Amino acid sequence: MQIPRVLRSRILVVALVLMALAPIGGTSALAAQSAAPSTVTFGVQPSSVTKTDGRPFFTFGATPGSRLTDHVAFLNYSLVPIRVKVYATDALNTVEGGFALLQAKQKPVDAGSWITLGTRQPFLVVPARRSKNSPPGQVIIPVTMTVPATASPGDHGAGIIASLSTVSKNAQGANIVLDQRVATRVYVRVAGQVRPKLAIESLSAIYHGTLNPFGRGFVTVTYTVHNKGNVKLGGQQAVEVSGLFGGTAHAPKMADIPLLFPGSSIQVSVDVPGVLPSFRLAATASVVPLMLSGDVDPGLAVKLSESVDFWGIPWPLIALGLLLLLLAGAWWYRRHRRSTPDVPAETELPKTAAMLSLLLLFLFGGLALAAAPSAHADPVAYSDSSSVGTIGLCDKDGKLVTSGNINDHPFAFTAVSSEAADAPYNGKGGKATLLAYQPRQGVIPGRWSGDALTASSTFTNPRHPMSAGTLRDFSLADFLGEFPTRWDGLLQLRMYLSAPDAPALKLPYPSTDIRVSGDRWSVVRGGTGDCGAGKATSNEVAIFGTAPPSPTTTTGASGRSATPTATPGASHAVGSSASPSGASLAAGSVDPAADTVPIDRHLPIVLGGAGVVVLALAGFGYSWWRERPTDF
Repeated sequence: MQIPRVLRSRILVVALVLMALAPIGGTSALAAQSAAPSTVTFGVQPSSVTKTDGRPFFTFGATPGSRLTDHVAFLNYSLVPIRVKVYATDALNTVEGGFALLQAKQKPVDAGSWITLGTRQPFLVVPARRSKNSPPGQVIIPVTMTVPATASPGDHGAGIIASLSTVSKNAQGANIVLDQRVATRVYVRVAGQVRPKLAIESLSAIYHGTLNPFGRGFVTVTYTVHNKGNVKLGGQQAVEVSGLFGGTAHAPKMADIPLLFPGSSIQVSVDVPGVLPSFRLAATASVVPLMLSGDVDPGLAVKLSESVDFWGIPWPLIALGLLLLLLAGAWWYRRHRRSTPDVPAETELPKTAAMLSLLLLFLFGGLALAAAPSAHADPVAYSDSSSVGTIGLCDKDGKLVTSGNINDHPFAFTAVSSEAADAPYNGKGGKATLLAYQPRQGVIPGRWSGDALTASSTFTNPRHPMSAGTLRDFSLADFLGEFPTRWDGLLQLRMYLSAPDAPALKLPYPSTDIRVSGDRWSVVRGGTGDCGAGKATSNEVAIFGTAPPSPTTTTGASGRSATPTATPGASHAVGSSASPSGASLAAGSVDPAADTVPIDRHLPIVLGGAGVVVLALAGFGYSWWRERPTDF
């Protein structure tokens, strides 16, 4: 039957309208999902050609120059389709040793750059699941890994990521960009000579006593586990403290060290309770290396351990012993005085007092000398295994300075590193930034709070990277308003490097330690560098010119400039991140660890000496009063 021309025209119009509305409907579903990101669940898994195969991650064994193929599935557990960005990047360890991936804007240079995903566009639309009880929607694409002929033997890590970005508004009406990233891990072992090697470094221990003369205190043991080989390794760790006269205290069961990629390290700090002070103690940290299940055994060592000696002085017990000694001396004096009535009291008493004084001086002096090396060996109580080299501080005339006023603007006109910058930070566009960090007892350096003292600066001599200060930068007083000193007035200065298309170099870093007293600061460790090694130009000069900031600039509660500055947004390696669109983000972060009250290392000696004097005077005064002459 022939369809009339008018009806055919109407059918054509309706068809065109439906075709036009189809993509709008799809976009609306995605928009609805974007408006409620909490309802979206998605994932990434290794897969066969048709379905996921249950592997928790990818593992490849390859020879240099080889080419491997596999498949990856992107899964959508939600009832709306999603549009995700898919890509591969390098893996690394966080400060805590966890598995992490480079930020989205950072260019991979290792295993992440070897991976090619079989999609023409960087975005995939993953269909929704049909119902709550049906399998997730999925898109499976090929994965190709091309290992360079120059790839180094050993382990390399990467991740295949699905990233979902949504935009919403907060209560103030500002745009909030939420970037949710999920990934599957990729482990690659390149054939060649393998060198499994874990090392325990920078082991230190501090004894924390109790006022109970017969009580037990605890010891804080801190160390770094460093993977110095070329294969990824974890480990089972244990810590114990032994005394001079026997007896051993063990730390509570400790979590295993996570898999560390070659070159990575993790800092560990643990408290060992129930330690009896016996003057000279020894702390031992041990690690049994572990490998990833399924890896070929690279020939692991059975166990490695390191020990360090330290002082644990029982000051309350010593004070009690001195008190008993004084009482015994007074009793002996009274008995001796009664047995020799012909000896005048005014003659015998000074002799007895002199003998007891010499005895007390000998005992207390010996203890003070024994404790003095640990108290005075280093002006800085902490150690930082991530620190390599020092930072010199220079004034306006290019002269090295080691002290100043906390209110000076800038804190230093130039900061220069003693360590050369490696590629790619030694090339064009390499920059350096000076930061300050707040040391805290019981908290590893990787978790200290800190903030930048200068903007990023380009430098002319890569053998000595430099950061320049300007009148727009914060003073040390501004930093202290945000992060006051928590440990003996100490602050740690660090220098981080950056380069185009490369992650910021935060480990290792050169450092210098300074102490703040009143409105003055002074260098106590480090502080060396060649102020004439080159020149540095701050980004603030390039953006604002050399003119100082306007006098009308307002300041916040901490004294910091409230003028907004452009700061790159941050994103988590795997997970979610939210940041105000176009807003300035603070460079520092407050450490969540609980505050600890620092105890001056000289305090036991001072209190012990004062106690000896008070007890001696009290004992001699009591003895003199009992035997005082009555005829004056």
